[in-house]
Amino acid sequence: MNQLRKLLPLVVLTGFLLAGCGGDNDDLQAYIAQVNGRPAGKIPPLPEIKPYEAFLYGAAELRDPFIKATPAAEAELLTAKDCFAPDPNRRKEDLERFGLDSLKMVGTLGRDALLFALIRNEADGSIYRLQPGNYLGLNYGHITKITDNQVEMTEIVPDGLGCFMERPTTLALEVQE
Repeated sequence: MNQLRKLLPLVVLTGFLLAGCGGDNDDLQAYIAQVNGRPAGKIPPLPEIKPYEAFLYGAAELRDPFIKATPAAEAELLTAKDCFAPDPNRRKEDLERFGLDSLKMVGTLGRDALLFALIRNEADGSIYRLQPGNYLGLNYGHITKITDNQVEMTEIVPDGLGCFMERPTTLALEVQE
């Protein structure tokens, strides 16, 4: 009897839910009849499938663009094109690992007739003493002249046609406020 009392609300609720399923569906039946009464649309034919044409790759003997060439291979390629290029065999200096944006000129030192530039590496805060002839920056920046307020250098940058060109650049003295 106790179980029957627990099931009675469930049975009554189920009855109400099933009673809600019935009803007047005349408007729905009229819409279905209207849609079925429309003329059938014309389906366009499938497009004609073109046969597969094989492509013969004719650049197999050229350099693979996804494999980085060695510096010696790049130099050989540039020599074959008779281009200006940086020396791939030159030993790189310490500051050639950093971009010019992370190198700051913080002062100069003079000894006899020679003026040295003091360059701070922002990455680790160390200061380097450079003179004309030293290199710095990622683009083979060669120091040509040092003045009291700037370092003048020549960078070697790609020209976009597979060769290189020289570009003058300066690194100005950072003013401390």
